[in-house]
Amino acid sequence: MDILQETRQTQVQLPVDVLVSFFGKSDSIRLQHLRRGVIVKSDTRPIIHLNNNTHRVEIDAIRGLPRPQIIRFRRPRGQSVINYEIVLNGTRDYDQTDRLLAELGNQRRRGARRWLLR
Repeated sequence: MDILQETRQTQVQLPVDVLVSFFGKSDSIRLQHLRRGVIVKSDTRPIIHLNNNTHRVEIDAIRGLPRPQIIRFRRPRGQSVINYEIVLNGTRDYDQTDRLLAELGNQRRRGARRWLLR
């Protein structure tokens, strides 16, 4: 999913279409931040539900990096923890993931974030 901008910390707004199907009905999730396949942080984060049917998860701040970036969430089979990694703009991985989002991703309107649920 695209990360297009951030607030005081980095908040990732979750598409309503994937909230329950991927993140479940919980009000919090166990996140593990990965960098190059290595866990750099693991903690439980709340899923923030706002009145306008917006749902957010706050991740560690990634200030100083140009936008857009891509965040990739993965749930290991049979586990409740969710791994995430930031795919940095300008890398080969970013280019491949960007192409995948362009070809198969969902988007509500032009210029909005794209996401793919697989």
